[in-house]
Formats: sequence, C-alpha cells, structure tokens
Amino acid sequence: MTVQVAVADGDINAKLDSKFGDLKRRIREGTLPLDPIARVVQEMIEGDFILGGLLKFVGAVELKPNKRFVVADNFKVGNVVGGRTIAWIGNNFHHHFDDVVEEDVPARTINIWELVKGSRDPVIIIALGGEDKPNTQTHLAHTFQMMKLGEKGKSRLDGYANLGYKLSPKDGKLWVPRWNVNGGKLSVEANSSSRPDEWYDGGRVSGG
Repeated sequence: MTVQVAVADGDINAKLDSKFGDLKRRIREGTLPLDPIARVVQEMIEGDFILGGLLKFVGAVELKPNKRFVVADNFKVGNVVGGRTIAWIGNNFHHHFDDVVEEDVPARTINIWELVKGSRDPVIIIALGGEDKPNTQTHLAHTFQMMKLGEKGKSRLDGYANLGYKLSPKDGKLWVPRWNVNGGKLSVEANSSSRPDEWYDGGRVSGG
C-alpha cells in the first residue's frame, strides 16, 4: 500500500510559476540551452526525479500532528512500534534526545528520498536545501510515525538506514537520528552530521 499525497493547484502555482518564468526568460536570452533543458524536463516526467544527482524521490508521506511528544517515553527499548520491538537504542541518541519534549508538532507532508550513491551528511543537507531550512529537519514525533508506518511510510525494513536530521539541544548542531530493522527488530541511534563516514546508497532520507 502506498500513501498518496495530493498537492493543490494553488501550491503548485505559488512554488513553480515564477521559477518557470525565470527559466523561459533565460532560454529566450540565450543563457540556457533549450533542447537539453527540454530533455531534462521530459526525463523528469517519464522517469525518476533525482535531486542534486544524489537523492531519488521515492514519494511523499502525510504525517499527523502531535500535541505533545515525549521522546524518552516513546523511544524506549521494549516498546512495540508498528508491530516491531525496539531492541536497541544507541548512547548518542539517548544523550542528545532523551530530554526532548516536542510540543504542538504540526501535520506535515514529508518527502522521502533514496540515496543513489554513498554520501556524507553535508552534501545531503545541501541537497535538501541547507541546514537553515526548516524542512531539512524532521520532528522525532514524525520519525516515530514513520517507524509505525513501515513500508506504508516508504521506509526500508531490510537493514538499510532510514534517517533524517534534527537539531540537538545538547550542542546546537544537526544530528542524524536513524533507525533500521534487522531480524524483525528495531534499532535506533543518532550520528553526528560531521562524521567522516558515508551513508550507503539505498538508504532512505526524510526531509526537504
């Protein structure tokens, strides 16, 4: 089952009309080539949309609002989430997010992407719009909902990482809460966004 998310015409017009106008203007001025751009647009229509040569669009998921989400009460070893037990939570996640209580989390339509090649976090963050953009971050209440939805939330349940970005109140920096499923059990951890290791291609990224 897939989660279909409708987009209103007004939203489409507000986000795209001026950009298409600028694109056509540059083509008329000769600062952009018509035929290659037409081919790129056609490829987007017919096939996969890949953002920044890195993130393939998987789909969008509608997530519900949450009046009050206590991270430590929900992300707890032994809790059953979407029919799967949380078997392990790493020390980094405990340190950076156990004290977090999210208030008045709004409903959100979140984009889910799949890495088409290995990448470090700074490159992914830029592709999502940059660390200062609100949509780059994912509320932990929404991460928890995606864990519940599993495949319905376009997550991977075959050992690959599902990850997003969240500002840590401990150091004021972006961290990377991530979860995966192995042997039917859930594992949760948080990684520094400045770590030198790459995420493997195939991992799912939320945001943007």
